[in-house]
Amino acid sequence: VSTVLRAGLPLHNGILNFFDSAQNAFIAAYRKYGKDNKFNIEVEYASAPNIEGKVLILADTMLATGASLVLTYERLLKNGTPKHTHIVSTIASADGVDYLQKHI
Repeated sequence: VSTVLRAGLPLHNGILNFFDSAQNAFIAAYRKYGKDNKFNIEVEYASAPNIEGKVLILADTMLATGASLVLTYERLLKNGTPKHTHIVSTIASADGVDYLQKHI
């Protein structure tokens, strides 16, 4: 079970209520704004076990553009290739879902 810190922690914890033996991964990502008020998403910290051949559950409370979840997934791939990946989100935009379908 992986989540984007910190907003995703309540959802992550709820998932662990059902998958209480699951290993955990945490990614810290944030928006870094430039002088023009545009931003890039920076992945600053990652703590994850080997996910090779495992089922990966990516939890994000809000899927807006999908960019941070794709970056999170790409970072997790450094720890192996999962057998299956499931996305759990409580709120999602159509644009975010489309972006995930194209990039994951």
